[in-house]
Amino acid sequence: MSDQITKTNDPKTPTREQLTKWLPNHEAIKIMERLFQVAGSLLPEDVANIYATIEEVEIQAGIADTKAVEGLDMSVKNRTISKSNEVLLWLSIQ
Repeated sequence: MSDQITKTNDPKTPTREQLTKWLPNHEAIKIMERLFQVAGSLLPEDVANIYATIEEVEIQAGIADTKAVEGLDMSVKNRTISKSNEVLLWLSIQ
């Protein structure tokens, strides 16, 4: 990625004075300062790894969803076959 943010072009962290203009209280300011501190410590490789993990989880969730639907379809088919067999058995007894 050529447009990755690097340590040389990171946006500047807002000052406490700037944060007080748009945050409601001291606790919110402290939380936002911590957020900037943590986010600023991430390297582009860290962010890429996070995105790759998210993509893998999405793929696995899709696979699980497909398997669940297949399982439900099989359950319905088995129930239908079972009911059909019951009807055939009942007709043969008559």
